Amino acid sequence: MENNRIELEEFVSHIKKSYGEIVFLDAVEVLTSQEIIYEGQFPFLDDATMRERNFEVQMSIFEMYGYKWREETLPGMFNVPGEGWMNCFYKRDGRFSSIKDVENEVVQYFTKKINNV
Repeated sequence: MENNRIELEEFVSHIKKSYGEIVFLDAVEVLTSQEIIYEGQFPFLDDATMRERNFEVQMSIFEMYGYKWREETLPGMFNVPGEGWMNCFYKRDGRFSSIKDVENEVVQYFTKKINNV
């Protein structure tokens, strides 16, 4: 990663060696079924890799592993009390009818995670 920008082939190769391809397949399944995926939910989704500058590369990875809604998927970053700014990718016009719905979902997810619920 140069300047915190992911290089697709190098990144995929590193993650496959470290965690196996299953993490990509699992992430695609979660994003497809839940229409949202969060920073830290999978080992290749951290603050740097989920920034807007890396969004197109992440979407390319998801497509490589079967994701079909690239055009409907957006990056989001929301301030979570006690945690700071947290990233997500979400599918618009699906289960989320507004950006506020996405923000509420992100805050709820990280609040539960912080409180080990």
